[in-house]
Amino acid sequence: METGGQIVYAIGALVLVIAALAARRISLGETVRMLLAWIAIFALLFVLFSFRGEFKQIWNRVTADLAGTANQKASGSSVELTRGDDGHFSVLANVNGRPVRFLIDSGATITTLSSESADAAGLDFDRSDYPVIVSTANGRAKSWRANINSIKVETIVMNDLNIHVSDNLGDVNLLGMNFLDRLGSWRVQGDKMILEP
Repeated sequence: METGGQIVYAIGALVLVIAALAARRISLGETVRMLLAWIAIFALLFVLFSFRGEFKQIWNRVTADLAGTANQKASGSSVELTRGDDGHFSVLANVNGRPVRFLIDSGATITTLSSESADAAGLDFDRSDYPVIVSTANGRAKSWRANINSIKVETIVMNDLNIHVSDNLGDVNLLGMNFLDRLGSWRVQGDKMILEP
């Protein structure tokens, strides 16, 4: 019954278009062209309406790619991360309300921000203090102690996280074990990492 009503509605709309074109007293060729244009418009609207769910998924994917969150999603209270093309897990977090991209590094004892990211997030650290010497994959490096008041990864929020700030990271920030240890659990399943609060 519902399909029959839609057909009647479509025929009625088509009759109205034809009547409007006939009332304008234009040539048959022009009428056919305009009629085909209206049919194309109705067909496009029908396709858009019929596939609105798929278009919404595409839109969500595009906006997530632009926002940098395509590889992460909240699922209830947990957060699911998808391994990147480089083989690593990364996450876009809010540090004191500012967006910061982290590489998850279970080999890093302490979460470490580049000095550029720390400055952008408004973190206080004093280079005149005695630096901490840390061992990295690239050798020994200097870093400075600092503190994040609040770090949020989707639904997971941590307060008062001790970190290091380093001049040697370039544009890389490392989310280390002092973050992961404060989670309820974290695990890797194939190409997915699941973080549980």
